[in-house]
Amino acid sequence: MSKPFRLCSALMLLGLLLAASAHAGPPTTDLAPPELDLLGPSAGEGNLAVIEQEGFGHMAAIHQRGHTNRGLVLQHGRQHNASIEQIGTGNLARIMQFGFLPQTAGIVQHGDSNQARIEQRPGTRMGVEIIQQGDQMTVDVTVRR
Repeated sequence: MSKPFRLCSALMLLGLLLAASAHAGPPTTDLAPPELDLLGPSAGEGNLAVIEQEGFGHMAAIHQRGHTNRGLVLQHGRQHNASIEQIGTGNLARIMQFGFLPQTAGIVQHGDSNQARIEQRPGTRMGVEIIQQGDQMTVDVTVRR
């Protein structure tokens, strides 16, 4: 996959994520690269965390505390693990996995009016877990065989 194509696909996914949560307000410009070793979860309002990985055997984790936060994990390749934990209201979590061999995805949300979406494309077919505590929650899971 060429770099311009990957960049274009990442921007399109980011656009979908932002469009789905337009009610959340404007995104912040405080985006830390995923390779930084951050000490603890991000906290605050309206944070955006995006991790994109390609290759073999990666792990991705996003922890957000606050309201109207958005987290996206996009993984291409084999044997990836992804998790998103959000504490607060009006948060959006999305994990998309494309590739072969087992991949696992999990989302935990505590609060009200949160949205969770996991999509696994053919070849991934492994563990998917979503745990939500609160009112007015939305869940969308697509696993293609």
